Amino acid sequence: MAPSCSSRKKGKKKVSVESVDVVGIDRISNLPDSILCFILSFLPTLYSVRTSLLSKRWKLLWTQVPTIRINARHKDEISFTTPNDKGKLIEKIVSGILLHHNAPSLDILYLHVEGKISKLSLWINDAIAKNIKHLDLQTSFTESIEVPENLFICKTLESLKLYDLQVMIRGGVQLSRLHTLVLYFVTFGDEECFHKIVNGCPKLETLCFIKIFDDWDFMPTILVSSRTLKKFDMTFSGYYKPMVFEIRAPSLEYLSISNCFKRQLILNSLPSLLEVYIDLNDVYTANEVGEISYSNSITKLVQDVQHANSLSVTQNTIKYFGNATTPLPQLTRLSKLAIKVICCQWNNILFLLESSVNLEVLILQKVSQTL
Repeated sequence: MAPSCSSRKKGKKKVSVESVDVVGIDRISNLPDSILCFILSFLPTLYSVRTSLLSKRWKLLWTQVPTIRINARHKDEISFTTPNDKGKLIEKIVSGILLHHNAPSLDILYLHVEGKISKLSLWINDAIAKNIKHLDLQTSFTESIEVPENLFICKTLESLKLYDLQVMIRGGVQLSRLHTLVLYFVTFGDEECFHKIVNGCPKLETLCFIKIFDDWDFMPTILVSSRTLKKFDMTFSGYYKPMVFEIRAPSLEYLSISNCFKRQLILNSLPSLLEVYIDLNDVYTANEVGEISYSNSITKLVQDVQHANSLSVTQNTIKYFGNATTPLPQLTRLSKLAIKVICCQWNNILFLLESSVNLEVLILQKVSQTL
């Protein structure tokens, strides 16, 4: 017997009522604090603070989140009435958040700030007191801001990223847990500061730095010596005096070099090297030392890394191979080659292909003329 129309309608109405009940349940607020704090830790801190308006359940939850992320350069996070307001407003916001932060520890402190900041040392000291693990600091003030020295003896720090800051170390460096170090446009007080930092990180695995200013000219020799270093990414831009740059890293697996010539680059035995990226197009140095001499320096670099399995180069780099009097070595271990191509200068590419006798993978990536 077929069901009646009335029974079908009742069945539909019952399902509809149950659906409304399910939708009306606030399942998120019923989650444990630990899970809610974990979710909030992925948000910018100012967004996390706004959740305190949802209900009493959320009012103080943001203060227990073990991360603080503030990016004053993002207009959606902080808006300024006038440029002169930036420093004072940022100091007020960051200081207030640190004051109310009640989590037992601070895993991540991410601060990208603008304007004149006078309380950076206080913020760093607060982070150290909370056993900071990952610190990412960036400023954009015209006058370099000095980092407090006690940051470099922090026993809990695992990764450190500094941008546009000044570093002066009068004592020692003891960063026993640090595995990642990123230094972008950092000004060092003397030639020993950089060496102290690298030597004071017994577990360092990743090192990245970019320099565009001439304040390293007082350092005739830069030595990176580490038995644990696995990834090294270095970029020099601007006009530098000649210097010696030496790398001693027996565990190094990845090496990236950009615009580093106007200096003698010494690569000691790198038995673990697997992947190399080279982007060299220092027109000033090429004009000063001569096209042939500069081209020979690049082929010498390729010779020093010839045991790598993977090589990525830009066409800016390979255009010098045809001018070199020193031939490219036989890259017997090279199985993967990637070339960033601007235009079809195939003659220069052929020099590299002829040396890659056991090549298995070739990648040609078209890029814009600006590179």
